Amino acid sequence: MSFTGSASRRLLLWAAWLVLLVPTGPARATPLTLQPLPGGTVPERRPVISVSYLGDDRALAQSARLWVNGREVTAGCLRAPNFLSYQAPVPMPEGEVQVRFTARTSNAESLEEAWTFRIQARNRIQTVRHDATGELGQYDDLMVEMEAEPGGEAFFEIEGLREDLPMQEVSPGLYRGTCGVLPGDYRLQASVIGHLRTGSEVSSMSAATPVSIFGHLFRVRILEPANGSQVPLNFVLRGRTKPFSRISVTPKIGFDEGMSAPTRDDPSSETGSIPAEADAEGFFTVRYGFPVRLPNMHLAITVVATDHEGNRSIPATLRLRF
Repeated sequence: MSFTGSASRRLLLWAAWLVLLVPTGPARATPLTLQPLPGGTVPERRPVISVSYLGDDRALAQSARLWVNGREVTAGCLRAPNFLSYQAPVPMPEGEVQVRFTARTSNAESLEEAWTFRIQARNRIQTVRHDATGELGQYDDLMVEMEAEPGGEAFFEIEGLREDLPMQEVSPGLYRGTCGVLPGDYRLQASVIGHLRTGSEVSSMSAATPVSIFGHLFRVRILEPANGSQVPLNFVLRGRTKPFSRISVTPKIGFDEGMSAPTRDDPSSETGSIPAEADAEGFFTVRYGFPVRLPNMHLAITVVATDHEGNRSIPATLRLRF
């Protein structure tokens, strides 16, 4: 059987037309847009995870499901005719996040996408510091400063002892707060942690050095004058201890800056002890005066408190110069 040239051409055209009619496989008619981008990094610890698709396919919208780190979160998603989105109710940990999406279209097309992104939170705090130079005792104050983004809600904690201690923004980006050591407070090498809340995000940072607190020890805190300072011949000593305690202030005059601190029975302390009493909040005041200033004259003072049960405090010593 033979074909003429024109017949052959007609046969080839017919075959090509048949090829165009035969489907070559299901085409992907529903491209997906993923957020966050696969392989990307986001600074938010509560990122919005979403899948968007073209058109208004009711079957697709109804069948769409989402998993985050292996847990299905579809019930917590926001749905619309052409997208599905999810935001975690609490901040997620930093690191890689695994997401999986599945759906079925009205044309029986199965859709599935899996991707990962990373959470790398941006710390809005630059530094946290405190003013403790040694062990803190009863009624000592710890002052904490934090440099961070302005306009946030700042607070700090003493790990294992106090938390949610408020801080005020004293100047743009500088936050400050204090915490008083109360009787019974006791913590060794506690971290001081500053926090900054901006919207739903909380950034945290620890101070470089921890603090040790010995509020369980009965002691006297001298509020003024400062140890080692120069004072007039007549000055006022103020302090704080257990409420309603009896106070004994024992001064000692000498000309040696390194002289030993006096005791109540010290024979070199000719003036004896000066009594006082703490008020309902533990504050007390003692006035002291000396008639003559002599060259290189120094004053050492020992302060002891005694509570109603007869317990004596740890002696507090103060060294002054005139």
